[in-house]
Amino acid sequence: MTDATLLENFMRGKILNADFTHEVHLRIAFLYVKNSEFWGAFNRLKKDIQNLNRENQVTNSLKRGYHETLTYAWLHLVKACCGSHDYKNSDEFLQNNPQLLNSRFLNSYYSEDYLFSAAAKNQIVAPDLKALPECDAIASPDRCG
Repeated sequence: MTDATLLENFMRGKILNADFTHEVHLRIAFLYVKNSEFWGAFNRLKKDIQNLNRENQVTNSLKRGYHETLTYAWLHLVKACCGSHDYKNSDEFLQNNPQLLNSRFLNSYYSEDYLFSAAAKNQIVAPDLKALPECDAIASPDRCG
């Protein structure tokens, strides 16, 4: 699926829950931060994830539904990996940043109990293990500005 089609389907709430994989999350995060300032991308992504969850009738619980800290942390990592590099599309971005495809990548920053707490689900919380990295700590310097 092209980035344009993926983004359109996502924004319209037309992606099935089973198809909304970690990789798809990352591709969409990339598309949101590619040409937007961070907080605008974050607020738009939040709204569209919540809409998609409504469309898919996702039950909200500590481990399901929209999660504020997960959305923030992954978007932060994607933005950091983008740096000033002009990736052509989300596939190229992921090929150059394969570490993000590991859905447990956040475990070095957040302990699981802390990340899946009610506080972390409902508001952005800072990592409890170590700070989220700057660009050069998670991607090679030639890909980040």
